[in-house]
Amino acid sequence: MTLDEHIRQIVREELKRRPMPADFRRKKDWSAAELAERSGVALPTIYSVEKGRGKFARAETVTKIAAALGVEYGEYEAAVEYAIEQRRAS
Repeated sequence: MTLDEHIRQIVREELKRRPMPADFRRKKDWSAAELAERSGVALPTIYSVEKGRGKFARAETVTKIAAALGVEYGEYEAAVEYAIEQRRAS
């Protein structure tokens, strides 16, 4: 394996470890519907945020979801941004 191949492999493995928005919900063993209820965010919006549809990831929405999950805004927002990047790349 060349150095470039090795570096690419490390980067791929590291990216797999980054949390996606739904991972925070699953960690609490909540359904999307339960998160919608607890956050006051509509269920279709929860799905859209988790799937990386950027136009639904407004700061107010992300703040409500993060608060309901009990996680820092920046941590959840980073996962949302990563989901958006992954959607654009696919």
